[in-house]
Amino acid sequence: MPKIILAFSFFSVILGCATTSRLDTRIDKRLTPPVPNFISKWKNAPVSDLEKLEVGAKEDNIRWWKTYTLAMAKKTTAPKEACEGFKSLSSENDFPLHDLALLRAYETCVNDKALAELPNSTVPWYRDLMVDIKLKEALETSDLRDDMAAYVEKARLDNNKKNKEEFYLKALLAAQKSESKEDIEQIQTALYKNSPRLNPPSFGKRFKQRRFRLSLSS
Repeated sequence: MPKIILAFSFFSVILGCATTSRLDTRIDKRLTPPVPNFISKWKNAPVSDLEKLEVGAKEDNIRWWKTYTLAMAKKTTAPKEACEGFKSLSSENDFPLHDLALLRAYETCVNDKALAELPNSTVPWYRDLMVDIKLKEALETSDLRDDMAAYVEKARLDNNKKNKEEFYLKALLAAQKSESKEDIEQIQTALYKNSPRLNPPSFGKRFKQRRFRLSLSS
């Protein structure tokens, strides 16, 4: 999550690969991002307008931009169309961020057997997205242990203590249902470290302190 990848994220990556002078003819022009004026004109355009955007036969960078942007815009409203867009980009090895497109496809598509295998690891800036995908897949099965593992990973990545607490509580519930004593103890340790108030001994101590203070004030 923080959700890390924005609709236009691949342009900054491509730019990093294209810092050589424009006079260097060895640069594949397809791998350079659309010019700033183009992005400025189209980045906030309605989906209906963007769909009508005509792309030249050799303008792969424009086609990639259009496909990715439309897919991001349709993730919620038209997930099947978004799925096809991401899946198409993920199969194009020339697309600089085909690995991101594959993750987006796993995030959006429903039980699509045609997708390439999900990698075991990914670059750090895709990690939040990878964990979201693993949680999604875990919740689609009856195995509680993968639910637990996914919730724990979500908790570890989230910097918000309230969110971490929520994920650890869900992981703890899954561990309790699976009756895994070792997992229960490990998750409780992490939970109480993040949220000391939930630790039963701490709660009891605070309760006694409160009662003592009340007795002094009466």
